[in-house]
Amino acid sequence: MQRPTRTTLLNAVTATGQGTGVIGSGAAGIPPSFDASLTGTGALSGTLLIQGRNTPGGTWCTLASLSLSGTGSDGKSYQATARFMEYAANLTALSGTSATVTCTMAD
Repeated sequence: MQRPTRTTLLNAVTATGQGTGVIGSGAAGIPPSFDASLTGTGALSGTLLIQGRNTPGGTWCTLASLSLSGTGSDGKSYQATARFMEYAANLTALSGTSATVTCTMAD
């Protein structure tokens, strides 16, 4: 089994929206894991959806909803339980001074 490859799905985004879909590599032989981080100044909050689909151009299904909040920073992780062809991160809410969200996938 190969070591998982880490791919950035969202990189320090400051506005809501879905990132570009990424094809899963499957190199590790297990469903991917996801790490999300929220940084900024003062009280922060954000909601991030981890999404997957098995058909190009098909409907995204939500695999997890990660609620991020804290003073200055917060982080959450999610381990998928099934493989999908393509994955994306969708930031649906973000508030706080200089708030940014980054999401990576290890696959």
